[in-house]
Amino acid sequence: MAEIAEKVKFWEEQQQINDLLIPRVVQATKTVETVAGQVTALTERVVAQQAELAEATKRVRRLERWCLAASVVAVVACVAAVGASLLATGVL
Repeated sequence: MAEIAEKVKFWEEQQQINDLLIPRVVQATKTVETVAGQVTALTERVVAQQAELAEATKRVRRLERWCLAASVVAVVACVAAVGASLLATGVL
């Protein structure tokens, strides 16, 4: 009889432990699921922003090339104008 009483006491103690731990485990699981969802959402936003940044970088590079070309054309035009002016004044 004492052996059965010890087993009953053991399982009662286990039940008390479970009653304390199970709600905590359930809450921790919900928290992990929430955080995982937030991480997924943030990751998706980062990926989208990286794509936008890559596109913006391409546009900036195109503008840089255009500005460089426009600057070269402006310098050539300026040199040509100065040369024409020098020719017209007889300096050259």
